[in-house]
Amino acid sequence: PNETVCGKSGLSEEFPWIKTQRKIARKCKEPDKYFVVEMLTNISQVRKGTVGLSPDVGYEMQLSSWLKDHHKAKKREYTEEERKAFREKMIKGRELKKVALRGQATFKFQF
Repeated sequence: PNETVCGKSGLSEEFPWIKTQRKIARKCKEPDKYFVVEMLTNISQVRKGTVGLSPDVGYEMQLSSWLKDHHKAKKREYTEEERKAFREKMIKGRELKKVALRGQATFKFQF
């Protein structure tokens, strides 16, 4: 619970969970809770309500419960045909937007 976050700057690329650890140190305000590497790799978004494990209760039971509640969504792999369809749809949408706007800005300033 009272550990410091890794201070080396180049390690966050090699170990992405260090970046998550820094976010937790900034946002979470419960210093008596702790996070293990397995938890840090499964967190997709750090918020104020993100809570770690309590040192007073059994580790395995808490960890399995925590991982069940905080599973990271897996990215779907798209086929080449799906990618091509998305690409064509985006190009068509941009062309329609250009025609509809006739060179105007996409937003208006209000003074």
